[in-house]
Amino acid sequence: MLDDIPEEKKIALVLDVAYIDFAGEPEKVREFLPVVDNLRSNILPVIAYSASKTFTLYGARCAAMICLAYSPEVAEEFVKVNSFSARATWSNSPRAPQEVIERIYADEKLLAEVEGERAKARDMLLARGRAFEKAASECGLEIVPFRAGFFVTVPCKEPDALCEKLKEKNVFLIPLDRGVRVSVASSSEDKCRRLPAIIKETMAEFGM
Repeated sequence: MLDDIPEEKKIALVLDVAYIDFAGEPEKVREFLPVVDNLRSNILPVIAYSASKTFTLYGARCAAMICLAYSPEVAEEFVKVNSFSARATWSNSPRAPQEVIERIYADEKLLAEVEGERAKARDMLLARGRAFEKAASECGLEIVPFRAGFFVTVPCKEPDALCEKLKEKNVFLIPLDRGVRVSVASSSEDKCRRLPAIIKETMAEFGM
């Protein structure tokens, strides 16, 4: 698609990889990077990376926006523009998580412990997501295909009404514009197996 865009057009391609370290084997899920790095010079790849998720500091609000600039001039412009924009919008990134990450990389033993902790969380999230996906398939509940991450999305026409009805069954989901979001991060694997049938049943009550 990008190859079909005239070269005089300037394109910023943003890749949201916030959950990349919970998506599978680290080397496997990064296989796309050489392709992105070799795009034409009129396309600027920008990677939105969440350090707070990767280092299991969820909520610490530490992240990075990384541009793969094709020239020093573009890199310098990127830094200047975003320095002003970031400070005008949300000020600087929090210092505490940056300090934590710096200390982790300064200690090989600590880094290994963090990587082990992350792998355990990744396997748990994937197992929960797959359990939800399998149960959804079995009961006929349509979902946005689960690849990885902390959430599963279920498309529906009346998300607010569905969420309110589900509250009566002690099921609490997040309404979106055209669906509801299920947090596999806060639901056990057993609950992930049971939730699809409850959601499907409740949707049927609305004729969805």
